[in-house]
Amino acid sequence: PVRLDHDGKVLHSVTGAALLGDHWQALLWLVNTVVARGYTIDAGQLLITGALGAAHPAAPGIWTGDFGMLGTLAIEIV
Repeated sequence: PVRLDHDGKVLHSVTGAALLGDHWQALLWLVNTVVARGYTIDAGQLLITGALGAAHPAAPGIWTGDFGMLGTLAIEIV
């Protein structure tokens, strides 16, 4: 489960299944697409499979992403 909060208000809460069924399917699709277009994937490169949940315009306040077992990340926009 992944949750995004802004100033303590939950904006959305979703699971990995929200992205092409699960993250592994999204990653498989991305790798195959990158390779099919003639690119190589080298050690150390990051592939981002996409967003979980809707995009939100930046606004002042404290934004917190809760990534379950992976921990949380908070930033403040002033």
